[in-house]
Amino acid sequence: GNDAFNQVYPLFQRPRYTALSAYSVLLEIAVEGGLIGLAVFCWLLTITFGQGWRHLQRLREVQSVQAYWLIAAIATMIGMLVHGLVDTIWFRPQVSTLWWLMLAIVASYYQNHQQLFDRNQLTS
Repeated sequence: GNDAFNQVYPLFQRPRYTALSAYSVLLEIAVEGGLIGLAVFCWLLTITFGQGWRHLQRLREVQSVQAYWLIAAIATMIGMLVHGLVDTIWFRPQVSTLWWLMLAIVASYYQNHQQLFDRNQLTS
């Protein structure tokens, strides 16, 4: 909490460098969540981008204009991740809301195997 922060923070000011964070989202997640937290975050990214890529390929096959929403969401997430390598702006509510909105857009295209099976049965 705040008491622990106030006890430890003066130690960081001794070298006259007043950094409030790690200035890297990945490093900040590793510091705050530990290796398990970092592993879970990497797992979330892997699943999200994997699902996004699969559904983007599916939408390209049927030439759906919905693919543009998915492309925009994935591009925004990649841009935010690249920016997050050198800054922790993600911890501002406006930016983290945008991150979760983009993740939700990618997740909204998810279809389970039963939905795909039902759709294939209707077309055959």
